[in-house]
This record gives sequence, structure tokens and C-alpha cells, in this order.
Amino acid sequence: MVQCSPLVAASGQPTAPMTADDETAMRAWLAHIEEHGPAVIAEVLDQCRTDADGRKYYLRRAEEVPRPSADDRVVESLRLALPVKN
Repeated sequence: MVQCSPLVAASGQPTAPMTADDETAMRAWLAHIEEHGPAVIAEVLDQCRTDADGRKYYLRRAEEVPRPSADDRVVESLRLALPVKN
């Protein structure tokens, strides 16, 4: 894991808050690399809340996550809509 010192604005305040979209993207990347440990996930998200450089790094990594195609989304929608047979 990349360790960066916190980047703070001149006023001493932390950088802008992390958006929900940023957190979703980082969680998707962590799942993509099969990192499911709660402690690691929390550490990454905590770093990204206080460290702009760390946030940029993880958001760049999050771009590696394959986006589902339109066909994949249709198949998933149908799978979720169909009743489960036991």
C-alpha cells in the first residue's frame, strides 16, 4: 500500500471531502483486486479522506476496473428479475 503524508490546505484544514462516487470507485477497485479485508479497506478509505495524493493514486487505480457492457447489464437485470427455482 502506498503511504503518503497528509496533504493539507494552507489553512491547516484537510483537503475536500471524499465524494460518494470516489468511495464507490475505490471499493470497486479493492473488490476487483480481491481485497476484502475490512481493515485494509478502512485504511485505504481513511487515507483517501485525508490525503489528496493518496486519493488521486487510488482513483487512478480504480480506473482499471472493467466497466460492464450494456449486454452485461441486461443479463444482470434479467437474472435479478427472474424468480429463483429451488
